[in-house]
Amino acid sequence: MKTSILVALLIFSATSSAATVATTFAATALATPETKRLTTPRGDELEVTIHEASAKSPTLVVAPGQSCNSKGPLFETIGRLGPAAGFTVVRFEWAYCLKDPSKPAPSAELKNEIEDFKIVLDFAKTLASVDADKITLVGKSLGSGVAHSVFLSNPSVKGLALLTPICSYTTDEAGLPLKEPQRVCEENYPGLKKEIRPVLMAMGDRDSLCLLPILYDYLKDSSGNIQVSVVGGDHGFRMKKIDGSVDDAKTTRNIETVVSGLLNWAGR
Repeated sequence: MKTSILVALLIFSATSSAATVATTFAATALATPETKRLTTPRGDELEVTIHEASAKSPTLVVAPGQSCNSKGPLFETIGRLGPAAGFTVVRFEWAYCLKDPSKPAPSAELKNEIEDFKIVLDFAKTLASVDADKITLVGKSLGSGVAHSVFLSNPSVKGLALLTPICSYTTDEAGLPLKEPQRVCEENYPGLKKEIRPVLMAMGDRDSLCLLPILYDYLKDSSGNIQVSVVGGDHGFRMKKIDGSVDDAKTTRNIETVVSGLLNWAGR
């Protein structure tokens, strides 16, 4: 059995190096982000935000989750820390989020979302600050599945980062608990275990949508090219207080740990 999965337990409370890296990144003066609208062949609009580093920089093309959260803390932090670490960051919101914000819903089989991601990837390659040979695709949750599909059809892309990938279900469609967790790694990321390009999977240790025993069992016979990074938190990398409420300060540090790990991995 060929197994060389690197498991990085980056619990922020025990990791000073990631916090130091984040502080160093944050201290660097950055260019003002630019926002553009792109039109899909369907006639829908995409909102794209560009955080530029220097000319011909390694680049992260970043897709959000299902809930139209491209302006949330995780993505804002990637946009803020990325250029300071030498990366151009191109992040976007799904077209369905702009089309009908009151009832946002992805398309069947994510056909439109895959098209959205491909359009943004092609756009990114036209930017002077992007090194087209050093592009990494990043996706969170639903966006991780879309990023994987686009990754498979673009062999020139350097790497793939799956943030809070969906590897398991603990409830049914009605929200009722399942007797046994449902394993959906191979269903959502077909062929991932055989991928020879660099892959990062990052999740919280309390994320029911990617239970760690199920993930590790799935990866036990992988190609050995997949790095797993486990931090604290839930599916949104949120840290909770004893009373169950969100601890904003700890969550912010936790997200910075995740992003610092992403940038260190992508910069190898």
